[in-house]
Amino acid sequence: MTAWGAVISLKNTILHILNSSYIYLVEPSRDIIQRAYNELEPLQDILKCLDTTSVSKSRTKVNALDKRIKDTIWKFEDKLESLVREQILFQFPDPDPHQLESIINIHRRRRRRRRRRRGYKDIENWLRSRRMMNEHHQPSQYERDVLLFHIDLTDKLDDAVSFTQKVKDMKEEYIDELANMSEEKEEEEVEVEGELISSRFGVHGPKAKMIGLSDQFQQLKSKVICDGRKRLHALVGMAGVGKTALAREIYEDPDVVTHFECRVWVSVGRKVQHNQVSRGILAQMCGATHVEGRSKTKMKRSLEGKRCLVVLDDVWEEQVLKSLITSIPRAKDKSILFLVTARDLKAIPVLNPLFPPPLSSNSFMKVRFLNEGESKELLCHKVFGNDDCPIQLDKAATKIAEKCEGLPLMVVTVAGILSKSKKRNLNYWYKVAEERNSVFTNAYKDISKVLFPSYDYLPQDLKMAFLYMGVFPRDYKIPISKILDMFIAGGYHLDRSEINHNFISLLNHWLLDLCMYKNLVLFKKKTINWNEKKMWLPLFKTCFLHSSWRYLCRDEAGKNKFYLSLNKLVDDQEEGEEGVEGVEGVEGVEGEEGEEGVGVEGEEGEEGEEGVEGQRGLCLENRNSLFGNKDFYNSIELSCASSTRFLLFNGPYHPYPTPIDAGFKLLRKLDALKLRFYIFPVEILELVQLKYLALTCNGDLPTSISKLFNLQFLIIHPHMNIQCLKTVSYIPIQIWDMQELVHIEILGKDLVAPYHVASLENLSTLIGVNGNICTIIEVLRKAPRARKLDVRIELTPYDDQTNLLSFFSWISSHKYLEILKCSIINPWAKYLYLAPPAAFPSPLMLPHLLRKLHLSGMGFPWEYMDVVGSLSVLEVLKLRSYAFKGSKWEAKRGSFWYLKFLMIEDSDLEQWKPSFGSFGSLTYLSMKHCYKLKELSWPSTRENGKIELVNCNPLALACAKQFRPDRTHLEVAATSSFDKKSVTDNFQLRPQVISNVV
Repeated sequence: MTAWGAVISLKNTILHILNSSYIYLVEPSRDIIQRAYNELEPLQDILKCLDTTSVSKSRTKVNALDKRIKDTIWKFEDKLESLVREQILFQFPDPDPHQLESIINIHRRRRRRRRRRRGYKDIENWLRSRRMMNEHHQPSQYERDVLLFHIDLTDKLDDAVSFTQKVKDMKEEYIDELANMSEEKEEEEVEVEGELISSRFGVHGPKAKMIGLSDQFQQLKSKVICDGRKRLHALVGMAGVGKTALAREIYEDPDVVTHFECRVWVSVGRKVQHNQVSRGILAQMCGATHVEGRSKTKMKRSLEGKRCLVVLDDVWEEQVLKSLITSIPRAKDKSILFLVTARDLKAIPVLNPLFPPPLSSNSFMKVRFLNEGESKELLCHKVFGNDDCPIQLDKAATKIAEKCEGLPLMVVTVAGILSKSKKRNLNYWYKVAEERNSVFTNAYKDISKVLFPSYDYLPQDLKMAFLYMGVFPRDYKIPISKILDMFIAGGYHLDRSEINHNFISLLNHWLLDLCMYKNLVLFKKKTINWNEKKMWLPLFKTCFLHSSWRYLCRDEAGKNKFYLSLNKLVDDQEEGEEGVEGVEGVEGVEGEEGEEGVGVEGEEGEEGEEGVEGQRGLCLENRNSLFGNKDFYNSIELSCASSTRFLLFNGPYHPYPTPIDAGFKLLRKLDALKLRFYIFPVEILELVQLKYLALTCNGDLPTSISKLFNLQFLIIHPHMNIQCLKTVSYIPIQIWDMQELVHIEILGKDLVAPYHVASLENLSTLIGVNGNICTIIEVLRKAPRARKLDVRIELTPYDDQTNLLSFFSWISSHKYLEILKCSIINPWAKYLYLAPPAAFPSPLMLPHLLRKLHLSGMGFPWEYMDVVGSLSVLEVLKLRSYAFKGSKWEAKRGSFWYLKFLMIEDSDLEQWKPSFGSFGSLTYLSMKHCYKLKELSWPSTRENGKIELVNCNPLALACAKQFRPDRTHLEVAATSSFDKKSVTDNFQLRPQVISNVV
């Protein structure tokens, strides 16, 4: 697995060196690394062949060879990047005096521009003058200079030759291993009445009481007994979620036993002997000991008039399921019903007319997680049997059940450990609940044996992406955009060979696979595209891992040296327990007096410096100040600093500076938003390979920030967003020299764009830009391909609404813009816009490809919404702080047809009456702090919709209760905090029926 990721990383590294505009390769350097690159292309294809092998094959030897390939590639990549870095730092120029003079005079030039602008009647004349200046400007010698580094790789010729030969040898070895993969161990057979019968047939062991999932049991039972149209029902879900238990409950239910004359249970698994299993199924169905020699016609006759239930448990491959089902002769009345359990939805075949499409909601049931009450009941039942949970342990039992996060296998495993401990004291149970002893860690280790095959047999690209998601802390809802940004910055680009969309579409593709098909990743928030169910649309806002999968990811990542999670050491263990478990790794590193030690989580069997040695990534959790410990700092510097590619501070926010320079040289990602820096840490400027930088810092960025010319993502947040009156903090203009930038997110600072600087052609996201209208226009002119824009306009006494409209008129020519957030941030000027004049010289204009639009503080009349409503692809509209002003909004017919989400917050709106044929796709309407709102309606024709009312006029809620939707199932949620206690009223409106759910 990690070999595939290592190949992708090295390919991207070589391509960057070959194609960078900042690097000139001295001959024969280009040929040296080009030969290495040429060997990687076929190696990647060969590694991908592992995905085509059957899950019945053992991968032990292949995984061992995979690790050797990975180590070889990483070793060569470290040497290559280290040499390039050394030569770049040696050649980096000193600050140019012209550059320093430019910075000193920037404030003076800006004041002069403001004085000149007062002489223009409107912004259009100012823009015209700026165009003339740009056309006639001749760049100086300083302005034409571009950084160019001469890189000589001749010293690495022998290493490159040796590397290419090793790759060739390992390719041949890998091909041989794939061709000679051994089969998994055969299923054991047991002797029954003198005959050998595979243990895969029939249910074994005593029937246990099933706790929870009663709703899904009743739904499935009704379908199995009453729904004669479907011949296959599937239970899918994460490993350990209770699919087999639910299927067995159906299989042994008295009503099901009465309904079906014959029942067959088969545990399929990964290793299947098709002929043997098929004969066993037929023998049980036909009531015969042997079926050899019997024709299909005779077997069909023996099945006629019988209703048969065949349970195929734990199916892994679609081809296996097809083969088993098609081998069974069907009678004319089609009376055989199949009930299948599978971890992967793709294992359910599409065979018309026998099987419905796999994404049809009636063809499969995704087994849900247990709720907190069910988890607690199951835990107490497994620990105390038929006895009640002692009162003194009730709260601790609730917390322990909650920590299991609804996974039945986790609940049962923890309960088993608690039962064996025989400890019933409150102190012990609270230590378990707070994970201050080894119970949960041991449970994670036990269930990892069950979970691991789901991970081990993932496709190579999905496996790499899934493993990376383990870097995020527990309960952290991961934004999809952050996964994408950090994955790209790390050099682990997703393979784009099969899907020719952009990276966002590709991200949606594998997230859909991991969430909806593989059932490994969980999602928290759906997007407005959820009902579309299309691969190229984003379906989730955030996602996360179950803690058991998070443990497995970190354990595998630590073993493969991909990344390691650093944590605090649990030092208060229960008497009699062996050592400190649950958090292993670096040992003997003590904190200061009175503090806890530090440790490494997720490493099994590796202690001391061996755990961190050679790690490509470090993730600090629970304690972001670990680098403040001298011993720990030194151990990191000696063990892995020279090879580490990413450093993430994921613990609680630390408000005091901490040294982070531990000898890191090849960092690509540094996420330190959870650390506060008083001034910008200058040691970062030596990390010339850095592609992702996120800091919390109120200090100014240094002019030498351009040394990070490889940077793609620059994120700077302030510790506190406080700005002194008449004090402006500027982003240095050297940022325009950083041509690789894709994402700029700098809050609380102004960005200027002098006419002589180069445009950032790759920039797609620009967030937090402050400034007046003219300054922002100049900035946007230098970002011609921006897709997402978040600007905060500071109005001046000389601006009027004509200038604001001219700003939107200019921005409407931005043909790539898809997301626009625009706010008026200085309240003292808002009074100019709350009462718009009677006539306007020009209408509002917006980019035609906008998908999301957020406006705040403009005070435009509602008549301008006709322009917004004409946007053909607009899906999300948020209006805050009197973005539009007036008592009545009547949308034109046919407008806002594709809008799915509408929010209006802080408005004087009294009536919202969309015309017939408008808002046809609306699924969510949110009205917040609209104290005058009296009337609203629901125009959408979608099947499901929701109205949210927060602190609105009570008449608006009364109006909503009177809705009679024709086809829409409408949910209304109203929250009011006018009284001392907040009150929430929820109810559902169905077609011509109102049912209250309080």
